[in-house]
Amino acid sequence: MGILDSVKKIVKKINPFSKKDGKEVIKRLLETKIDINKEIKKKNIDDGTILFFEYEAKDQTMIFDQKPLIIVFGISNGYVLGLNFHWIPMKTRKTLIEHIIKINIKNNSIKVPLEFKYKDFKKMLKIPDFRLATRIYIRNRMSKNGVIIDPKYLLDIAQLSIEHFSDKIDIDRIVKDLK
Repeated sequence: MGILDSVKKIVKKINPFSKKDGKEVIKRLLETKIDINKEIKKKNIDDGTILFFEYEAKDQTMIFDQKPLIIVFGISNGYVLGLNFHWIPMKTRKTLIEHIIKINIKNNSIKVPLEFKYKDFKKMLKIPDFRLATRIYIRNRMSKNGVIIDPKYLLDIAQLSIEHFSDKIDIDRIVKDLK
């Protein structure tokens, strides 16, 4: 039995849901949406918080994730820096999440917010999948309503295919800009 198997065992104890129940967990969580900006002001969202929200990118000609699932690395007045799990291939995503959970388990519970800061992640930026997944979000383009994900559900939720990448590329606008 490897390290990841032992992590999975502990996560199963902590988390009563299985992967197939993940969609039900998401539905229940989405029923209790919070105002992201209010929660940031109250300091209820900080580094290590896991967020799921809708996002409208400034540049609509680029492909972007309209429903990011991120772990927050930093917050400033106008921006949120985070790691978007949807940009990471599933196999790599599972390994990363199991690693994050492993370093945050203490006495059969998971620390909230997660202790996984940008400085802990920075050395992983050498891996292209992780570089691509590190994103800066403009706060006024994040949906007012979002969901804070309890870390005990992270493994289940991150394994779901809930990403929603834009496919709207405005060809007319591109042609106009080229003229």
